[in-house]
Amino acid sequence: MKFVKKGFIFNSKNQYSWSVDYGQVPRPLIMKDRIRIFYATRYFDENNMPVSQSSFIDVDRNDLSKVLYVHDKPSLQLGGNGSFSEFGIHPTMLIQKEDGLYFFYQGWQRGEEYPYATEVGLARSKDNGVTFDKVGEEPVIGKSKFDPYYVNGVFILPQGNEYIMFYSSGREWLRSEDKMESVYQIKSAISKDLINWKVNDQFIIEPNFDNECQNTATVVFFNNKYHMWFSYRKALDFRNSSNGYRIGYASSDDLKTWERNDAKAGIEVSFEESWDSQMICYPYVFELDNRLIMLYCGNYFGKTGFGYAEMELI
Repeated sequence: MKFVKKGFIFNSKNQYSWSVDYGQVPRPLIMKDRIRIFYATRYFDENNMPVSQSSFIDVDRNDLSKVLYVHDKPSLQLGGNGSFSEFGIHPTMLIQKEDGLYFFYQGWQRGEEYPYATEVGLARSKDNGVTFDKVGEEPVIGKSKFDPYYVNGVFILPQGNEYIMFYSSGREWLRSEDKMESVYQIKSAISKDLINWKVNDQFIIEPNFDNECQNTATVVFFNNKYHMWFSYRKALDFRNSSNGYRIGYASSDDLKTWERNDAKAGIEVSFEESWDSQMICYPYVFELDNRLIMLYCGNYFGKTGFGYAEMELI
């Protein structure tokens, strides 16, 4: 397997007052004549602290690098004081059902003992994501005795009358000089209604090195096998090109036991200096018109925006 890079799509830089930088975690909604891509952006509050918001762009279905429309409003309002989404909202998963579009989003809260905590909320839309209504102010999957620090990076795979969620769970915090850095790995959970989730409580992807961080799993089924792509990096000294995020790969016959082989990921950083020459991360792989497409972010966790690649079967 090999992904052929097709080009850059979007960076939110200086679009609006609430959208000053970054194009992170692109997540697609496939429509008849276009692809609607939700993404996370950032601005800075009165204390010069970053705040994340989510919105969308529309791109040409036949050429995803051609942007047709940039939405001028955030998808959701931030949570109130003390809410799990007080300081940020990222898109994580979109599921289209008969009663509307289900939007799983990652909320950010700043902390005192640790720099941040994230949990996952749910909103619904009747107009293909132009507007959303939150399903309450509480997370649908959040901190617990199984996930004591945070949860994020959700991907949900429908399977018969059930749904399987792959998500990242914080396992510990490490002190590095004057910073606290987190370690997180991928787990799974199961649900029948998208609201109540039973957590497996086992990390499912074997790390390649000590304190490896894993995030944003995405899973597709083809050639009689399940294929997963995900982000991984070192827990410390990762804000550079050598230790920054890369995209890993694993496969499974039963969605329970996964065999990792990053050499089969089929995508790497660009060799020439560009928007994705130092880091690639937050992949999302989906089928489009008999093609497999990967949306992914570039340097510095998507500060340079996101682009796409198409699988070439070899």
